[in-house]
Amino acid sequence: MVVDAVIIETKERAGQKRQATEAAIISAFEAVLERDGARSVGVNNVVKEAGIGKGLLYKYFGGLPGLVRAWAQKRRLWPNFEGILEKAENIDIDPVEAMKEMLFTHANTLRDRPVALEILAEELLSPSILTEAFAQTRVEFGKEYFAAFDSIRGLREPMNRSLIIVLSAAANYLAMRTRSAPNYMGLDPDTEEGWNEILSAMDQIVEKAGQPIPERVDSDTTAADTLSSQHKLQ
Repeated sequence: MVVDAVIIETKERAGQKRQATEAAIISAFEAVLERDGARSVGVNNVVKEAGIGKGLLYKYFGGLPGLVRAWAQKRRLWPNFEGILEKAENIDIDPVEAMKEMLFTHANTLRDRPVALEILAEELLSPSILTEAFAQTRVEFGKEYFAAFDSIRGLREPMNRSLIIVLSAAANYLAMRTRSAPNYMGLDPDTEEGWNEILSAMDQIVEKAGQPIPERVDSDTTAADTLSSQHKLQ
């Protein structure tokens, strides 16, 4: 019994030590990224920042790509659509309002994640192992994004899907510009006034272009009406 208790306590301590080391490595990665930029991030400067041996990074994360995925998950870099999915339990939820909420959540979350914007911009300018790993984190985010589409009937309309994808891309681009070249055709997304103007424009576009929930068609009634019309023509 005493031996078992000692083994359990030893395992618990080892687990706690690993968690602390993983947290330190993730924090070091983020510190290097924020201070030196995405192009300067590598295994060597991360472990130097964390004050650990290189072997621990590979042991716990398998390398830089695994570290990036763990960091993205821990910091929750992508928007959270849980609230929207909960509302989707109401089958007649207004797709126009749902699209607005998804777009605003997406845009505001990105704007508040300068480190994520740094990597997004770098992905376009200079793809690397870091940006490739970061792109993989969007795969999981994409599953959640399209789960919202599939759970809200009105969002399955092709026009609505296309609209929100295009506007999300616009939000990505304008949010990225806040990092280095905020002024865009007279708009300054780096200021609250400029950003709110962009959100207002998106609101109006969705309001005018978004497609409402398609009306339900009673197949029996439709068939009866068709037969009635045919009878009158005879």
